[in-house]
Amino acid sequence: GTDLIARLQQQLKVTIDQPTEEYDGDSTTSTQSLYRKRTTQVPSFELILDCDTEKVEDAVAQADIICTATGSPTPLFKGSWMRGQTHVNAVGSYQPHTSEVDTETVLNSGIIVDTMNAFQAGDLCIPFQNSLENLKERNLIGSLGEVLSKLEAASFENGDPFPHPSSKFSTTLFKSVGLAVQDMATAKVVFDACLLHGIGSEVDI
Repeated sequence: GTDLIARLQQQLKVTIDQPTEEYDGDSTTSTQSLYRKRTTQVPSFELILDCDTEKVEDAVAQADIICTATGSPTPLFKGSWMRGQTHVNAVGSYQPHTSEVDTETVLNSGIIVDTMNAFQAGDLCIPFQNSLENLKERNLIGSLGEVLSKLEAASFENGDPFPHPSSKFSTTLFKSVGLAVQDMATAKVVFDACLLHGIGSEVDI
């Protein structure tokens, strides 16, 4: 995902916010090692490891894209920190009592979900007070499948099939809780690529 975002953005600065209790030497070293390898593959890639709240606020304020993929039970940043015209990928929380993003972020965002099961996560069910109708009426753009299908079918000569988010929302949010068929499709792409390039070994089971 980071590679794709980098290629779309062309210039990419990555800030990693990691809770202090998780910030031991081994995890820090492994994270630095991973992203140093990435910097050789993707140009204009800068890594910042950060667990300072004030600096995280600055990073959020400057970000075009924010990705959350943690087990945090409480929001990682405040919606008021974002400058607007920001996109958030929230993929970590999946339980009804946990939320990586706060209510302000959610209510100010046009929302895309992987499936409507995403509403079971606290990120969405808490701000919308467990009312799926509130979500649909107020903020829902559609499921990822619906959005991609409309984009594929639309002729760009006839205009964008979706209103620009800035016309109604200050940010956009993609909420994912995981979908087995997407995992299977991704695994198939990776498997086929490995076969094509002769990567890996066959074993009898």
